[in-house]
Amino acid sequence: MDLIKIGKFIAEKRKAMHLTQQELANMLHLSEKTISKWECGKGFPDVSIVLELCNILGITANELLSGKELERDEVESLTDANIINLLPSRADYNLKKWAVILITVLSIILIMIVAFTIPLMNLPLWIEITILVAAVFLFFVSMIPLCALANSMGTFKCKHCGHRFTPKLTAYIYGVHTWNKRYLKCPFCQKKSFCTFESYKKQNRIK
Repeated sequence: MDLIKIGKFIAEKRKAMHLTQQELANMLHLSEKTISKWECGKGFPDVSIVLELCNILGITANELLSGKELERDEVESLTDANIINLLPSRADYNLKKWAVILITVLSIILIMIVAFTIPLMNLPLWIEITILVAAVFLFFVSMIPLCALANSMGTFKCKHCGHRFTPKLTAYIYGVHTWNKRYLKCPFCQKKSFCTFESYKKQNRIK
């Protein structure tokens, strides 16, 4: 999948529709910065909004993934390849899964080591407090990449409209959550609810 080619194609079709990046972003309930990243080849639309984007630009999903308008005889030959490119990779998914497990385990071990060893070291109180604060700080810093990885392993389903989406990292981190649900604002219907997380593996989208 050639992101640069796709980005140029999105920009070309957007301009043909006489839309600014901000106007397109508003229609998709996204930021102008997100549209800019797509058009610069630094990102790709989330699977949950591909069809919506295509409807706005007047193209097919196959043309979006190909980065060009397709002739009739090209459509069938490129469909399978484009679908495969769109699916998350099993290797990438497994790598992220083990990275999440590793970060979680190491973070817990760090806190336990600090909590159990500090009282045994007979250090001045202010040093003990400093070490404990530093350990807690490192624990919370480690949660940022952990959340980023977990957020990229699937999508959330809105309770109200059923729309699937990937929330921004800040919304993911600060959202009140249970084991598989997070209180998020749906970018499609703009309503807040406890959205259910479903991994790409559960959605059978892992090739």
